[in-house]
Amino acid sequence: MSVVLGHAHFDSWLDCKITDASAAQAQLQPAPDDLLEAIEMHPQINDSRRDEPGIQQPLQTQLLL
Repeated sequence: MSVVLGHAHFDSWLDCKITDASAAQAQLQPAPDDLLEAIEMHPQINDSRRDEPGIQQPLQTQLLL
């Protein structure tokens, strides 16, 4: 599960001089279910040699009938 910090926690998370480890760990909460969305991407998106138009666009969802 991804951990996503809210804007209110940015400063305390990044400043280890004022935030101890237990307080920082208390900020680690699962992301809300509706915050992230899984989308299908082109299978070659991680290949640095590929730079074709549209490779960074989400693929159209296809339903199998």
